[in-house]
Amino acid sequence: MNTGSVQTLIVLREEEHAWLQDLFRSRHPMMVTLCNKPFIEYLIDFAILSGSEALRIASDSPITDLENYCGNGSRWGITIDYAHILPEDDRERLLEKNRQFCSRGKTMLIEKTLFVAYDKKNDYRLWLRACPEGVAVSGTSGSITILGNKQENSIPGPIPEPSLPMLLTIGEYYRLADDTLKNADRYILPGYSSEPDCFLGRNVVIQKGAEIRKPVMIGNNVQISAGSIIGPGAIIGSNVIIDRESVVSGSILMDNTFIGEQLEVKGRIADGSLLIDPESGATLQMEDPHLMSAIQPGASTKQIIRRIIHALAALALLIVLALPFLILRPLLGLRRNWHTKKRLFPPGATAKKLTIEQVVIRPEGAYGRLAIALSIDRYPSLFKVLGGKLRLIGHRPAVSSDTSTISSGCIAMNPAVFGYAETEEWPENERDELMVDHYHLLHSGSLNDIGLLLKALLNKKHM
Repeated sequence: MNTGSVQTLIVLREEEHAWLQDLFRSRHPMMVTLCNKPFIEYLIDFAILSGSEALRIASDSPITDLENYCGNGSRWGITIDYAHILPEDDRERLLEKNRQFCSRGKTMLIEKTLFVAYDKKNDYRLWLRACPEGVAVSGTSGSITILGNKQENSIPGPIPEPSLPMLLTIGEYYRLADDTLKNADRYILPGYSSEPDCFLGRNVVIQKGAEIRKPVMIGNNVQISAGSIIGPGAIIGSNVIIDRESVVSGSILMDNTFIGEQLEVKGRIADGSLLIDPESGATLQMEDPHLMSAIQPGASTKQIIRRIIHALAALALLIVLALPFLILRPLLGLRRNWHTKKRLFPPGATAKKLTIEQVVIRPEGAYGRLAIALSIDRYPSLFKVLGGKLRLIGHRPAVSSDTSTISSGCIAMNPAVFGYAETEEWPENERDELMVDHYHLLHSGSLNDIGLLLKALLNKKHM
């Protein structure tokens, strides 16, 4: 036996964390995030702090998403592999199946445990050296057992010890997340922190007029609209949209969640369209997608396909409308009924500033009405769809305002030639249009976009 090496064996049994699986069905319990970091990463961190060079995850159920996330452990500088066990395997059988792995040296066996409370400033290698063989830490939420370790009595000074917080209900999860946020200096947490109690991920857009109150944690690809108040005690996951004038405090927004405008979320956990009261455990499925809904995580392949479909449809329109455009454009110019206005999409609406030119034609005379009916005013913008700067259908800002900048309420919108709002008859103002745009932004796909485009072309409301 190589007594100098240390490894960690994490045992996962499907039935042990059923309460968490029942709430967050789309992910493995170990992939549920605590302060925007999956539970499995906290265990990996602790293994590394304890001096482990290798880590094995043994599970009695499929863990494909876990394997895809952790890989071989190279990004943490530790070797990770995987093993399968049966639900009926007891401790003796478990160790027999992993005998070769455990025989390398000292082994830290973690069972029934989602989270280990540690302090990154401590050297847990000293703790491991001081622990005798047997159960080192135990509680209702799991245990840590040391195998093949000879206790060393000559270690000077106090020995830091980890702990296993009780974690068997959604209320305990909520309180643990709050405690972790308040004691963020103990852990290795994601995000950039330029000041205490404030963690920001990548590509976070906070529009002018929004207020951030510490402590707060915000994940990647988050858009917060004007007038919103975030915090204190807010944990915002990744790929989240918070519409204007909404309030999120003392709450957790899981990944891929949309919060509609003027919605107040206090002391709750929101996961897509599911709203959870952590104290009572009561859940509410929100039926109105304009208030709260799940955002389908974007896939690069789907985005490429969508862009190609939009470009092909735009090319078809360019060909079909070429002759009407060549005839009507000069006639409208002679009658001074062809005007252009530039509109600037701020960084809150696109990844970077984008200036687009929109044509305004008054519905005056036969030529004006015909041009609008044929969407000739949109013809010049179709070329930008081919260049990938505009979508064919998405969010089309109003041109009635004299301002040259798009409203700050237009968050997360895809600037487009035709607007989703043009497919409906009922929107009466910009707020109504934004509601329609938000809905289709979250729920529309490539094929749906083509159907909505046809509906926008046939709908004369935009005349």
